[in-house]
Amino acid sequence: MKKKYGFLFLSLLGIVVFIYLGSSNRVDPAWIGMGPKLDAQYLTLAKAKDSTAILFEEIHGRPATQKDIRTRLANPFIPSVEFSKFQYYTQEVVQNRFAVFSSVIGSGTSTLIDRLARFIATDESHMLRVFGAVNFDMEYHRQFIGEEVNGVWKQGLLLDFFERCLANPDEKFVMVFNDIHKIEPETFFGQKLWYKLYDRDVHAQIGGKTIVIPPNFHMISVAHVIPNAKVLLTEDHYRRIGKLYRIEPDDTELIFYLRGKLSDKQQPLSESAKAKPFVYTFNRANQIISEKFNKSYTVGQWSNLRKLYDKNDMNPLLDYFVAHVNSFAPRNEMVRADLQPIEYAVKNEGKLSGSNFFSTQFKNLEEKGFLTEFIVGLSFIIISALSSFFIFKRREKIISEQIVMVNKLFREFESKTKDYDTISNEIDDIKHSVDHLALKKKISYEEATFFYQYFYDKTRRIEIAKEARNHFEDLIYVSLDDGVLSDKEHQKLLEFLNRIKTRIGETDYQHFKDEIDRIQATYSKN
Repeated sequence: MKKKYGFLFLSLLGIVVFIYLGSSNRVDPAWIGMGPKLDAQYLTLAKAKDSTAILFEEIHGRPATQKDIRTRLANPFIPSVEFSKFQYYTQEVVQNRFAVFSSVIGSGTSTLIDRLARFIATDESHMLRVFGAVNFDMEYHRQFIGEEVNGVWKQGLLLDFFERCLANPDEKFVMVFNDIHKIEPETFFGQKLWYKLYDRDVHAQIGGKTIVIPPNFHMISVAHVIPNAKVLLTEDHYRRIGKLYRIEPDDTELIFYLRGKLSDKQQPLSESAKAKPFVYTFNRANQIISEKFNKSYTVGQWSNLRKLYDKNDMNPLLDYFVAHVNSFAPRNEMVRADLQPIEYAVKNEGKLSGSNFFSTQFKNLEEKGFLTEFIVGLSFIIISALSSFFIFKRREKIISEQIVMVNKLFREFESKTKDYDTISNEIDDIKHSVDHLALKKKISYEEATFFYQYFYDKTRRIEIAKEARNHFEDLIYVSLDDGVLSDKEHQKLLEFLNRIKTRIGETDYQHFKDEIDRIQATYSKN
């Protein structure tokens, strides 16, 4: 009898547990990862003075002065972007020469491209700027390519610019074409130059002069993605005017803005009651807009949306997204109900509405017309639920094993039992392992995303320390180029070490300090 009641009790307990787990909505991995992301360390353009100087020297072949950096990046302000983002696009434009940046309005692309162009050009006089305007195609052609005036050919600004490029082959020239989507590129360049851009070997003359596209000429175009754009750029355009780079709305730059809003700059952003819901809403609303409407309707981080952070509730923020989408007159208007999943998640600590097992199974059956069969096959559903729970626990174990590996790696980094290169290789091994698990569907996409966020936060300090070491070695290499370490170069090494002290830890600081002392003793003039 006792065994019978014991079995009944366990069965009832199992049913209760099953119902509880099956009716519990899961937490959005994006919500879980938001806290660490708000407080993560980022190397912004404003902080990367040494890295920026090295990048400048790489491009121009001479050391950068403070005036070089200030006039190119800080006029009138230094953009709030990560240095890695600026470095990547700078190197791409230098290498490929022609580039098209595509983004929604408010993504900060025009500002980024302005600073990027200034950074690449030899100086401001080596830049040519074009601002596209609707219905001015022929006027632009006459102004920049040329026209006949009273039977005499008058050469345009772009062809003059080409001649300056050819006359100064060791210098860099940049043309910035803003809002290129507002005009027809074929009309702007004209038939001959348009074909020349397609085939650089073809012989073309304009105004009696042979056209040569200079090797030191760079063209950066900005095409904002809007539904009513006059021109829809295609592969045929990109083949001529440059490789396409898509700039997506960036929550990291929104975080930079919010950090500036804190009255107490020492307070972690995650401790602000409004920051996490605000950035989460920004990401999820843009995701919903992309999926239900059009990617070109999304909202950039530097739009007026950011000013709604000071509001006391979410309603103005959600209303902003609705009004923004509807301003493009979509076929089906957006309503607040479209953003209901966000409201639910924010009010319930990141839980996704309708994400529990029962809801998802019911929805799937309803969509497939199997609702009646569902009632008949209730027992099968229970078995499926238990199986799903088993798989979930199995996946949880797999993720836990990966997390243990990351924590072990981080402890080895802190204790200095392994060098940076070994740790970097093991970091790559763990990443590949998680990629393999996701591809084999041993873990879900959401679980992999959660792990990547956790992994990123843990390894960021390692990457920062490694980057600091690389910059330190580059600086030593430059300082010892002539085989002698001058007092000025010695002082520069010490200043660099003091700047990175807070990012590398006491052990690395002392190691670098000893290395400087050794180098001074070996290579000093004295």
